[in-house]
Amino acid sequence: MGKVIIKIASALVNKIKLDLSRDHEFALERAGFCFGKSVKLPNGTWIVIINEYLSITDDNYIRTDQACARINGEAIRLAYQKAFSDKVGLFHIHMHELTKSFPYFSLIDETSIPKVVESVQSYSKSQVHGMIVLSQQSINAKVLCPNKKKLIKASQVSIVGNDLQLSFPKEKLTNRNANRYSRQSFLGDNAEDLISRIKVGIVGLSGGGSHIIQQLAHIGFLKYALSDPEKIDDDSNLNRVVGATLEDAKNKVLKFNVSKKVIINLHPKALISGGPKKWEELIDDFRDCDVIFACLDTVIGRRDLELFCRRYFIPLIDIGMGIAQGKEETIMYGQVQVSAPGQPCFTCNGFLTEESLAIEANNYGQKTKRPQVVWSNGVLASTAIGIFIEMLTGWTGRKPKNYYLSYEGHEHILTDHINKNYLPKTCTHFPISESGPLNY
Repeated sequence: MGKVIIKIASALVNKIKLDLSRDHEFALERAGFCFGKSVKLPNGTWIVIINEYLSITDDNYIRTDQACARINGEAIRLAYQKAFSDKVGLFHIHMHELTKSFPYFSLIDETSIPKVVESVQSYSKSQVHGMIVLSQQSINAKVLCPNKKKLIKASQVSIVGNDLQLSFPKEKLTNRNANRYSRQSFLGDNAEDLISRIKVGIVGLSGGGSHIIQQLAHIGFLKYALSDPEKIDDDSNLNRVVGATLEDAKNKVLKFNVSKKVIINLHPKALISGGPKKWEELIDDFRDCDVIFACLDTVIGRRDLELFCRRYFIPLIDIGMGIAQGKEETIMYGQVQVSAPGQPCFTCNGFLTEESLAIEANNYGQKTKRPQVVWSNGVLASTAIGIFIEMLTGWTGRKPKNYYLSYEGHEHILTDHINKNYLPKTCTHFPISESGPLNY
């Protein structure tokens, strides 16, 4: 059976934890129901996007001495009704508040909750259903796939926001301690194993993307989805595409193949999907990514990629630079920005505007070779990689935050963008409840 990956926004998890932590007159713990949309990829992997939560009212709990909490038929009926009417998956969820690490289902959980999950399958047959238990710092889940009779452990559960909290119910993370990565040991005991399991997408493999590829490979990432339809078509590419050679320019080698070569030279058994096409033609290769780096030339391209990432709860880390040549001075500028579920988007922070999109649309089809240099792309790419590793491992110990950095290359300055002071607390352009695959 293929993998089952569950994704849920950290903003929704926080809301759920607040609800489940409320005291009840007699129930020792609370429960609730989550709802999600599922899609099966050609490789057999199921992606489940959990985007809504239904709280159980106080009067729908039943007094019992046999369990910490028991809910009545009305609570279950309301959950089944939503699963049926909205054609979504249903997940029973509760929390073990005293557990700090990975939570396990109790014996009572294992005997009572599956009955609720199995029964809902007749109401919503095409969706993945399941059961979830939260702890203070982690999450566990079992799932029931369409046309199956028994629940199995989820392969991966991702809580996605300004950081990435990943758990692997089927196969726990281990401390590998390989000498090759010994100088990265400060990232955490399980960092090496975690890095080896993460799938990273890179859209655009030229100036910025080639730096991203190189650094990810050196850090130890083994799973990639790559997209770039262009070739190393002349020598002018060689001033910024890391890994490209004179022979590559002479033979007009695809940038995809250059990036693949950089990875394979460090990891012969790396898993590389995607291809020399636009990412829109490679949707299935990117839907199960844990993060995507955008190294694009256009604001329209960023808009479309952000929409895709928001739908699938994939953090998007964008880098870009430009050079403005005036009569008296030349200015180098750029940005590093992160778009994650429930957090301010590229429209919230003022990067994407109706004006910038209209200007670019009016210039559609006018291809120009913009000034580019390797060092500025390196600064932006390295910063983006650093942000991602912090999101993934939490090695700094700081509270996760939204990043929007402004680059003034002519002054050698990288600092918080001025608009960061005016970001909204929540994003209204991409409501969490409206996320999930469209073909469900």
